[in-house]
Amino acid sequence: MNRHVKALAVLLALQVLLLAGILLWQQRATTAQSGVLLPVERSRIDGVIIVDETGQKVRLQRGDSGWMLPDAQGLAVDPDKISQLLDRLLAASAPWPIATSAESAKRFEVTPEKFQRQVQLMAAGQVVGDLYLGTSPGFKKVHARRADSDDVYAIDFANYDAPARADDWLDKALLKPAGDVTAVAWPEHWRIQRSGDAWVLDGLAPGESTKQDAVADLVNKIANLRVAGVADAPPVEGSSPALTLTVSTSTGEFDYRLYQPQPRSDFIVARSGQEGFFKLAAYIGEPLMIDRVDLLTVGASVAPVAAAASKPATKATTESATKPTKKPAAP
Repeated sequence: MNRHVKALAVLLALQVLLLAGILLWQQRATTAQSGVLLPVERSRIDGVIIVDETGQKVRLQRGDSGWMLPDAQGLAVDPDKISQLLDRLLAASAPWPIATSAESAKRFEVTPEKFQRQVQLMAAGQVVGDLYLGTSPGFKKVHARRADSDDVYAIDFANYDAPARADDWLDKALLKPAGDVTAVAWPEHWRIQRSGDAWVLDGLAPGESTKQDAVADLVNKIANLRVAGVADAPPVEGSSPALTLTVSTSTGEFDYRLYQPQPRSDFIVARSGQEGFFKLAAYIGEPLMIDRVDLLTVGASVAPVAAAASKPATKATTESATKPTKKPAAP
């Protein structure tokens, strides 16, 4: 009887091992047949969580108006950056693993205890793709392992494409004025307005005209404004902005306040219609503080002498100009 029980136990163990082997084979076969590491439908993904080797973590969430950072005031995510991340991960080819053991996973740094990136793809609050990224076997390649498998692959990806800092995902163009710029004003300094294909500076005196290239350059800088990230702290209470701008566009009016805590330091900028304060590099902010005189050209009248000099020389004047002058005789 005891011998019979042992035989049944052995048989059961063999069946369990066989079932595990079949499941493992099916899992690998599915990956090999699909040719991709993460067989997840792109349309289902509405969230991404990224953790780096230091434990820093960022969450990206898809909302009605696009991707955002729910843990950073709900600020907008760079749409190109998140699209690039999903494109590369979901297209990552995984025809056959380069390693299948737990020891190999440790060596390639793709384990829960040691990894360089963990990327989780979410759908309706559920994890639909859990990936560990580790060491790099070559240029723009990285070792990767799905959390539900021991198989390690070398995929076309780079860890720097999956940063875990919110600032790296922030849409740096979130302060751009919406619509085509039609007017810009620095109150008590100057105001420019589009008139047809040209720009006109208010308050021009006789003989003055708008310097079109300087104004076009200024408007282009404003229309393509990009911040460096979220400000570390708001401006000191009671401080006055170094520059205030009112930008009119085809969709409305946008007020900008630029603070510069120290001379030549980066700016802290805020814009109406967008909550929060943001960092703006000094090399971007300072050119916006342009003097009125640099936006205009003062016309100069042509002197008669200059006009005469511009006439073609006659034969007589040419000869007199080229004939050598006689020196007076010596006494």
